[in-house]
Amino acid sequence: MIDLTPIMKALVMLFFIIITYYLVPWLKNKVGVQNMDTFLAWVDIAVAAAEQIYDAADGDQKKAYVISFLEKKGFKVDAEELDNAIEAAVLHLHDQLYNNVEILQEATMTEESEIEEGATAQ
Repeated sequence: MIDLTPIMKALVMLFFIIITYYLVPWLKNKVGVQNMDTFLAWVDIAVAAAEQIYDAADGDQKKAYVISFLEKKGFKVDAEELDNAIEAAVLHLHDQLYNNVEILQEATMTEESEIEEGATAQ
């Protein structure tokens, strides 16, 4: 009778080597992406809060608030990466705010025009 134990051990070892080689880096990459998404979400929250708390001219105070907020959350990021993330979040927030204002202004002007046209037609 043939002893298959060494062959089975070799196959199991090969299986674990393959998993270690492919699965572990994939998981690390996946966790890194999730951490980046979490970080960017917290940056957005901190920037929005700073915009609410401080005046428009208080840029340095806003930035200090965001940095302090992120440090309290446990994020330690390179200064350049942090600056880029903050600037992107500010741009995104301003885009949301000011595009909504423009849309509201256009809607108000359209309603006023329709009201004037209706009054003129009568």
